[in-house]
Amino acid sequence: MGTRSGDVDAGALTLIMEKEEIDYSSLNTLLNKHSGVLGISGISSDMREVESAAEEGEERAILALRMYDYRVKKYIGAYAAAMGGVDLLILLVESVKTHQKPGRIFVKTLNLWVSYLTGMRMLELMARSWLSARKSPR
Repeated sequence: MGTRSGDVDAGALTLIMEKEEIDYSSLNTLLNKHSGVLGISGISSDMREVESAAEEGEERAILALRMYDYRVKKYIGAYAAAMGGVDLLILLVESVKTHQKPGRIFVKTLNLWVSYLTGMRMLELMARSWLSARKSPR
């Protein structure tokens, strides 16, 4: 998500190549090095810099953060739906290599609160939540 485009309609790719008069190599660079959070924000792929710019009111940085949050929710929701629901969801900050502040994003999806926490505290909270849900009648 930092510099890569993510999901793109294949028809859009040929249109971009035609309108911008670029070849495959240039398109590849555009999609993999100049898109994502960097392309939307126009600032950086480092979420700390994007968050700082958003706090200062930079519209493109605010948009990049909103789009990032939306995509996180979209993928969690899609995977949960494909699996027929989830009992427990654990996300590790270290697996999201965008250098964002822990705790910045709180995503509510499918009656499930997900927060980015770090280390053992996250595991402890998630384990307690899971055990509590298993003990309560459905």
